Amino acid sequence: MEAAMALLRQVVEDVRAQRRGGIELIWLAERALTVKVLDRKVDEFALADSSGLGVRVVHDGRIGYGYTEKLELASIKGAVEMARENASVAPRDDAALALAGLAPPSVGPNLHLFTHELERVTVDQKIACAELLESTAREYDSRIVNVPHAEYSDGAVHVTVLSSSGTEGNYKANGAGLMVGVIANEADDTKSPSKVRYSKNFSDLSPETLASEVASEGVARLGARTPPSGSVSVVLTNEMARDLLGAFSGMFSAKRVQKRLSLLRGRLGDQVAARHVRLVDNALLDGGYASRPFDDEGTPSQRTVLVEGGVLRSFLYDRYTAAKEGVNSTGNALRPSIRSSIEVMPTNIYIEPGTESCSGLMQTAGKGILVVELHGLHSGASPISGDFSLGAQGYAFEHGRVQHPVHQFTVAGNFLEVLRHIALVGSDLEFGPPYGRVSVGAPSLLIEALSVSAA
Repeated sequence: MEAAMALLRQVVEDVRAQRRGGIELIWLAERALTVKVLDRKVDEFALADSSGLGVRVVHDGRIGYGYTEKLELASIKGAVEMARENASVAPRDDAALALAGLAPPSVGPNLHLFTHELERVTVDQKIACAELLESTAREYDSRIVNVPHAEYSDGAVHVTVLSSSGTEGNYKANGAGLMVGVIANEADDTKSPSKVRYSKNFSDLSPETLASEVASEGVARLGARTPPSGSVSVVLTNEMARDLLGAFSGMFSAKRVQKRLSLLRGRLGDQVAARHVRLVDNALLDGGYASRPFDDEGTPSQRTVLVEGGVLRSFLYDRYTAAKEGVNSTGNALRPSIRSSIEVMPTNIYIEPGTESCSGLMQTAGKGILVVELHGLHSGASPISGDFSLGAQGYAFEHGRVQHPVHQFTVAGNFLEVLRHIALVGSDLEFGPPYGRVSVGAPSLLIEALSVSAA
């Protein structure tokens, strides 16, 4: 790594000496392993390593990007020239003038993001974990007729950022996850739930527990009925609450706000949620799956309160979007890949938990539907308007107790309306895996009224 760093420093120094604007380099190295078991044998074993260098140059208020997958001097110089050529044809932008020096020198906090325990786990242990996941689910009940998904995965990312203004930093993070899906069948009724678990530590993963949870869910959903249409109290499990938040988290990006692609535009200081709702993005979260000491521009990470007391307090910014509004970056710059430009993305974004359990939320509601699965989040939810209409499965409850499973219905509404109608926040905050270096978390939520209709 020292030889690579020396090479990158040389490129930065050469650009600084030429006085042809600022330059920023980001080196991304990723490793991913996946083990899938099907019918009691390993069906897929995949190990992938990828790395590459992203280049951004800023000169005379113009921004250009380039990239290379080879950490060789000639290839890097070619990527720099690619970025310069792209900048030469880019429109001049006054906000880009604020990036002339790119990120200022900074040292991020010392976060414990990399677990050495995980690196010591053998391949045989990983395969055994996936095999145990499948066998536990398959043997749970005779009504579990198939286990089409039983997967162990882990991965690591190493991020290095350097710029001509003196920024230099790097970090690495890793984690592992399990995913299992079952098919339960009885008579003509079939249900196919699935769940994912993720952890920074291999020892925290429990394939038997997860497999039993999913198999139990599959059996419990058999014999479901279609609920009557109407406006009803709905309890979203923490998994469903975080899925819904994840689908609409982009509306807090200042880039989308400035492009008029967010319904939160012009709403800073407004009441946008119930008064007991606090929504946070925290890149410094202890044990957070997407925690990091600095963003992809080298800006130090921070905890940003987006909604407090139900009031919209802030958006998420990188340096460019912050310059357009005369505010400071919140450290939310992210390059999804070396080929892409800077995006404004969350890190660990979540609704802070309350004090009630999920069952306590049902007790408070008295009667309604517990939603445990949502379908169609990619096609049935509009991040721009906030509207959604999603297929759902769950359980009807009365007097705070589950009565029977329900299916073949949709839940529809608007995300901001959901935020405003959160009657109670659960205590069971849980985060999802860090897809694209972003992790979404939520506790169970009691929504006082949501439209339900037969599918």
